[in-house]
Amino acid sequence: MNERWSRKSVLISFLSFPFAAAAAARQASAAAKSPAPASKSPQTAVAYQITPRGPGKCSGCKSCLPGAPKGQCQVVAGDISPDGWCVVYSAKA
Repeated sequence: MNERWSRKSVLISFLSFPFAAAAAARQASAAAKSPAPASKSPQTAVAYQITPRGPGKCSGCKSCLPGAPKGQCQVVAGDISPDGWCVVYSAKA
């Protein structure tokens, strides 16, 4: 490495550092505010069934997404029945 740094290249490097650091901080902040969505569990893994279990059913669960056209869940993959049930059922408060 017999390459010499010119005064201009050193000055540009030092002056661009704060801008690069600010951009990296903005990216990290944006990533922290919107974490990547977790993957959903397959229906077989959570023992999903299309019938309710006692008073518990998908339409009364915290994970149920209201207004979804065919019934969607935040935890279970695929279409779900509003009258279905699975082991991750948790009643809405």
